[in-house]
Amino acid sequence: MPAFEQKIKQGARFVTHRDRWLEGVPLRDARDALIVNWLEIEIVDPAGKVTDTNSFVTDRPVGKTNVAELAACGRARWKIENETFNTLKTKGYNLEHNFGHGRENLSAVLATMNLIAFAMHSVADLVD
Repeated sequence: MPAFEQKIKQGARFVTHRDRWLEGVPLRDARDALIVNWLEIEIVDPAGKVTDTNSFVTDRPVGKTNVAELAACGRARWKIENETFNTLKTKGYNLEHNFGHGRENLSAVLATMNLIAFAMHSVADLVD
């Protein structure tokens, strides 16, 4: 399995980013499975302890020249999604509640309304 390792300055210390990848991997065990490229990043502190591990799939080609950038993009996307859902759960949008699907798809309507309200608040915050 190909690998790439680099030292990155993080604050006052250096950590090691270890990237590994595989290309042409089936996403599931079936004949008609989608073929993807898989990559993983491990972050190792100066003492040698693995402090973070993430893995991602992509349809982009992965190699030594772009694996670190793809891993950084995946981590950034995860952070954006995590912070967005945290806001929707804890800042009054009440998205953690399951409103029930019902026969009229009430939960989908309420979730959509919550997302629209979040988008409107975000736009208002940006233009303020």
